[in-house]
Amino acid sequence: MTHDLLFILPYFFIVGILVGLLSMLFGIGGGLVMVPAISVFLQYSGFSHSIAMKTAVATSLITIMASTLSVLHYQHRSGYVPWCLVRKFLPCVVAGSVIGSMIASQVSGNLLTYLFIIFLFYVIVRCWFGKNFKTAYQIEDFIEPGLISKNIVGFIVGVLSVLIGVGGNVLFMPYLRYYKFPMKNATAFTVALAPCLALIGSVGYCIEGINLSKKIMPAYSIGYINLPAFVFIMLGSFLGARIGRKLLKHINDQLQAKIYLIFLMVVFFCMVSTLVR
Repeated sequence: MTHDLLFILPYFFIVGILVGLLSMLFGIGGGLVMVPAISVFLQYSGFSHSIAMKTAVATSLITIMASTLSVLHYQHRSGYVPWCLVRKFLPCVVAGSVIGSMIASQVSGNLLTYLFIIFLFYVIVRCWFGKNFKTAYQIEDFIEPGLISKNIVGFIVGVLSVLIGVGGNVLFMPYLRYYKFPMKNATAFTVALAPCLALIGSVGYCIEGINLSKKIMPAYSIGYINLPAFVFIMLGSFLGARIGRKLLKHINDQLQAKIYLIFLMVVFFCMVSTLVR
């Protein structure tokens, strides 16, 4: 990285605060924030689009693994985590993440960017026009999806989570809302799955990038994982999570869903801006 550390580290710390806040409120895990934030930063620092995107995804995944654990502890203690449902989805999600990790090395950074944008656009459209997403629900309203549906969606989430570094939230959230799952419980569900997904994906990206020349990689990187970004985003996320805990007590289900949708739109336009730069 060519920028002064006095600018770089506060930048990633602020990104981390946003990551922790949104992880607590929406179970995003931070990928939707970190991937655009790291990718845009590295491209403006002079790194190629492909290197920037893969570094962003890899760093996002390992940070998700660390930062969501504290959020998961709070969600579990608050009784929001539907562990029974987590256990039913976990095998197919893990299988998908392993496959995604295996094919990640064959996918270019540019293709990852397009996948991220197309995927995000699809989710926004589904959430915007889906009546169920913006409706307020209680846990008693939930209608559990069938076995085939759970297996297919879980596998797809596993593959895409590793490829685009988003922790699975952006597909699981509209899916669960379609079946009338409350936002707080859907958020906790995605947080419970995030560490496992992130671990598998980050190991794959670390191995893939370990043999690349250090001249084309950001400084202080292990494979595609950038250590300064990882450490300071993680530190900031702890502060953001504390803020999120306080806000969570004062946001109702319907408002939480609407804020989530607005956030997705902001991220979408940030990612599109990297293509027209």
